[in-house]
Amino acid sequence: ITSLPPEVIQLGEDLNYKIEIEDKNKQSPNNKEKANTFTYSIIKGPKQLKLINNRLQWKPTKEEIGLHDVEVLISDGLYEQAHTFTINVNDKPRITGPDSLIIMIGDTLNHFINATDENIKTELTYSIRTTISDMFLNANTGQITWAPKPKDLGVHFLEVAVSDGFETGTNMQKITVIVEGLPSFLNSPPTEAYVGLDYIYYI
Repeated sequence: ITSLPPEVIQLGEDLNYKIEIEDKNKQSPNNKEKANTFTYSIIKGPKQLKLINNRLQWKPTKEEIGLHDVEVLISDGLYEQAHTFTINVNDKPRITGPDSLIIMIGDTLNHFINATDENIKTELTYSIRTTISDMFLNANTGQITWAPKPKDLGVHFLEVAVSDGFETGTNMQKITVIVEGLPSFLNSPPTEAYVGLDYIYYI
């Protein structure tokens, strides 16, 4: 057997694995006048796994997330060879938190990136991309902390991502962070008032 089966497929993708073998025997062991041919049969695998000639095909469902043992028996009519492997149906993590945040000057942003993953015992890691130099992220918990300063008033953008460790198992979200400040007076009230005259102060 010269082909390598995929170790992971993402939920929503199809398995389409062609089993390739190498056999130096060119004639059939039962009839020297015929070319050597092979038969394939599934011994173990998911219920909906199909074998068409030497190609395994399967579209896993949400209920089939996780590890699956597969065994295919290959025979040339004289000898048999078992092809066994394990394939992991991976659920891509999904970020479920809000896509906009509001923080006041003087307060500290304390936001957790919320994500779900149907795979059991999956360790998620988090990352951010932003131009805010003093924003901090705990890559293990997804906690973002930031204490904006007056110079940070306005709208900021960042990208947050969560990964389950697989190449395509990453989800990203864009978050808008709005930094607001308390209103301030542009003028000062008069400090003197006179008897018989109205005290008027325009703010």
